[in-house]
Amino acid sequence: MTPSGFRVERLGVRPVRRAAFPLSRSVVASPGRGLSMERYRVFCLDGANRILSADSVEANSDAEALSKAARLSLGDRREVWLRDRLIGRIGYPQP
Repeated sequence: MTPSGFRVERLGVRPVRRAAFPLSRSVVASPGRGLSMERYRVFCLDGANRILSADSVEANSDAEALSKAARLSLGDRREVWLRDRLIGRIGYPQP
């Protein structure tokens, strides 16, 4: 199941709403970078891997999206998704 099917929950509160992010390509003019940027979804997860909050970042590449998501992180766990594809995880212990 992809994150788009998950329910967004707040700590100690019943589910509030479903995460709703456009899955279409964003077109943004950006000097020297081309016209096409993707909107990536960034999910903040709790210890049981439930979504606590969601955000989005626009980036030209997977690496740029991970970098922007890492700057949003305050040491918490985050997952970065592009449509139905998991790009990467931030804040998880290395095996």
